[in-house]
Amino acid sequence: MRLAKEIGAKKLQAYCDSQLVANQFSGEYVAKNDRMDAYLKVVQVLAREFDTFALTKIPRSDNSSADALAALASTSDPDLRRVIPVESIGTPNIDIGETSMAIVTLEPGVDDAEEMNEPMDPEQVLLPDDWREEIRDYIHDGKVPTDRWAARRLKAKSAHYMVLDGNLFRRSASGPLMICVSGSESRLVMEETHSGAGGNHSVGRALAMKIKKNGHFWPTMIADCEAFASKCEPCQ
Repeated sequence: MRLAKEIGAKKLQAYCDSQLVANQFSGEYVAKNDRMDAYLKVVQVLAREFDTFALTKIPRSDNSSADALAALASTSDPDLRRVIPVESIGTPNIDIGETSMAIVTLEPGVDDAEEMNEPMDPEQVLLPDDWREEIRDYIHDGKVPTDRWAARRLKAKSAHYMVLDGNLFRRSASGPLMICVSGSESRLVMEETHSGAGGNHSVGRALAMKIKKNGHFWPTMIADCEAFASKCEPCQ
């Protein structure tokens, strides 16, 4: 709301996936929690600074893009080269004394499944010797291809990744960072997950989802897992 005000917006339509928040703002519910009441008062004050302001409840499935951006902002390295501009809020908007905070780790859900079911990009089928290098070079050194469109694709793709201690990680909207692997590392991960200790001979997409849940990622993992499982004799 403050960003909208700064750019001179007069009318603002906001959306949220919380019935509680929407009803507290409309006055149907009373904010009994001190923290929620403090934030409600901040929003009410800001709302009066617009000619019109409306807060609408939408299904959680329609709010996945905003959730992903919020997760990106909360897990990013502040010194990381960015493709998506993110505002960092250094101090709380409210002051109600000391409060406690609970950190909840969510299990991978619908968003992860939808991402894994997306059609593969044809450019991902034929990967270079180490597909991580160009992304790592861009994030770390700003190096981009000379072709303008290839450079734009690389910048957009790199928004999903970050580099920590020289290792490339893939961001997940509903879980922890996934370490990126390539080549022989990918095969070792498939072998261990498929038939190693605790493996249950998962096949195809199920195997790829299990690998992702365990914290590993590479762009062609679905196709690779399907090919790997098709050569496993006990699975035939």
